[in-house]
Amino acid sequence: MANAVPLLVVLILGSGSLTPVHSQNKAPTAGRPVASPNAKQAKALMESAKQYNQVLESEEALKLANQAIALDPKQYGAYVERALAHISLGQTEQALADFSTAANSGERKHEKSARREKADLLFRLKRYTDSINELTTIETKYGSLSDGMLYRRAQAYLAIGKPNMSVLDLTTAIKGEPSANRLFEARMKAYVALKDWD
Repeated sequence: MANAVPLLVVLILGSGSLTPVHSQNKAPTAGRPVASPNAKQAKALMESAKQYNQVLESEEALKLANQAIALDPKQYGAYVERALAHISLGQTEQALADFSTAANSGERKHEKSARREKADLLFRLKRYTDSINELTTIETKYGSLSDGMLYRRAQAYLAIGKPNMSVLDLTTAIKGEPSANRLFEARMKAYVALKDWD
């Protein structure tokens, strides 16, 4: 065993497992950029923040997301996780700022989820027109909205006195989810409101 090379291992922060150092130094894969060590560590921190958010440990999630962003400001998923932690802690303006950063990142995955979450928060804050605008941006950029997003936008339209737009969104949502009673009930309310507005 005199010729044996010792295997060094390090604990990758946030993964909870030991990974050989040599496995981190693989040759670049053709056509794919290799993430820097900071980017890898930032992603691990972001994933940990996500797990803490899921179990409503918001202060720990906030701390981890802050660390991820400090390591790699382009880790836009960390902005989404930090925003979700801010919401749980009642810090809505900070959450909106973080959602905006991720929404304007140019990264499709984070941009769409950030806009969706931001629209939901704006709706809960009764900023209905802003919520509608975020959802409309998603629709414009990605071609369509999910049935849930259409439902949310329909509710916002109803809240600002545009039941005709609410009916249109709900009708589209019903085509995608014809067995959803909540959509039919919401459309009925919109039709009643439409009659009241005429």
